Amino acid sequence: MSPVEIAATIRRRLAAELADDKAVIDRLASAVASLTIPAGDERGEWMRTLALAFEVERFYTAVESTLCRVLRALDGDVPTGSGWHQEVLRAAAVSIDGGRPLA
Repeated sequence: MSPVEIAATIRRRLAAELADDKAVIDRLASAVASLTIPAGDERGEWMRTLALAFEVERFYTAVESTLCRVLRALDGDVPTGSGWHQEVLRAAAVSIDGGRPLA
């Protein structure tokens, strides 16, 4: 395979993986939205709050994993170290002329 063919294959694979990621993120967003309606009693509200926190964390993790996938495919690596969570967000937000424009 030529470098151009390899790049095209990588782009197609990334697009398919991002479509799968979007489906997961959409399902998690629906789960979060369904938990925004207050419960009618104290115990129910406690359980709703715990479930909401759990789903928000799952949503954020899914988004973060998607950003890592994009960084790995487009930049070749993912930030590491103690502040890697913040660095992933920072790196994903950097516009690269001819490579990764910000919308």
